Amino acid sequence: MTDSHYICQVGEDLELVVKQRDHDQSVTQDGGSRPDKPVIMKVSRACIQRYTSLLDATAANHGRQEGARLVIANESIAAVKVWMEALHAQTPQHTNATIQDVWWAIHFGNKYLLGRKEGAELDDEDDEDGLKPAKDMSPLSGWFTGFYNMHKKEFKGKESDGKPRAFSVLAPAYWFDCPQIFHDATRYIAYNTTGHIENTNPTKYHDQYMRGVPDRVLSQLSAARASQRTRLEKWLPTVPATCPDRTDECLDVMVFSHKRSLLITGIKSLFSLADRKRTLNQLLDNLDKYEFSLAKIEPQHPGENINSSWSTKLCHDCTGERLSHEAAKLTSKVLSASERVRENFGGLCLDCMHKFRNGNDDDDYFMHDKRGHHDHSCRVKHGQPTWYFSYMGRKELMLRHQGKRAEERRKKNQELRGKDDGFKRMYDSLPGN
Repeated sequence: MTDSHYICQVGEDLELVVKQRDHDQSVTQDGGSRPDKPVIMKVSRACIQRYTSLLDATAANHGRQEGARLVIANESIAAVKVWMEALHAQTPQHTNATIQDVWWAIHFGNKYLLGRKEGAELDDEDDEDGLKPAKDMSPLSGWFTGFYNMHKKEFKGKESDGKPRAFSVLAPAYWFDCPQIFHDATRYIAYNTTGHIENTNPTKYHDQYMRGVPDRVLSQLSAARASQRTRLEKWLPTVPATCPDRTDECLDVMVFSHKRSLLITGIKSLFSLADRKRTLNQLLDNLDKYEFSLAKIEPQHPGENINSSWSTKLCHDCTGERLSHEAAKLTSKVLSASERVRENFGGLCLDCMHKFRNGNDDDDYFMHDKRGHHDHSCRVKHGQPTWYFSYMGRKELMLRHQGKRAEERRKKNQELRGKDDGFKRMYDSLPGN
């Protein structure tokens, strides 16, 4: 057999025959057709034996040998080719790959790879904690990164069923160990989606090896998204800044005007049915249009000058320049709250997700919070919210840590107040005071 018979030649002493899965007879990105017959790859027996279970006759899912050939069936030819090139220290090409090929590469890795990723203990429901070392698929990190960068804009759209395409990126970024892509994709989902966050498998094929990200990760991402909406409600000013002479009537006018100014932006209530259907970024974009203005009310009867009496309800300090000052101040606070929420959550961190089992009783993980270095030894820069929502350990440990931190802050504040009281007593005891 000549070299022209091989679609991939990365070794010398073993022929790997791959039989395509029937339903995967699709077209390539450039319009070419997928091969519908078995193909042959020339590989290294030693390499195959070192990195995969294909030659292991005792494995549940091994290839079968037919003479000098090793035959595997029901796999994606494109995905197997990518893995053979990567395992033989070649550089696989991503230009003609599809998102289906990417997911079939996950399938092959989970099914046949031997190596597991040291320190990455978040694989699924295989033990009582749902945790065990994950298969090490990092050899395809560069391949998937190239593919993602090539199609980045497409992943910000939606599928025909309305699901965000970004959902299909989570699993590859997770399994191929691409921390920046995972960070960016989870941030995008938090700020640009509503409803249930789920794994979206574009192959439509499901078995134990076609795995998305673990459910715990999706739950934490959903919690992070909900938290930003809660923070926005907390940080938005509910009433204008008070002035010394403000009356109840004046306050009513200012509060009503503030609520009306919010309504003008399209914001009804952050937790109303209408606003729950809007993404965080849609809400924040609306808030950026906020501008406080004194409400004007339509007269109930002809000739009624209701606005003149309405304006007289303002106290003396809230008219004229004072009103302009408060309007600018309130507008600034609303825009500041919008910006704080927009910058609050950067996305989940793969490294933090895999750290929580290191150290004694999670001390190493929580030490990052105590020292204020939330991204210590992480490959992406991030703050406390990412650190918090990337925690995948037992909830009671996080609650215990938060309780300890709250108690430490309480004691520190007491000490500071004690020092202030001591300085005050010292000052009062000085002659002339």
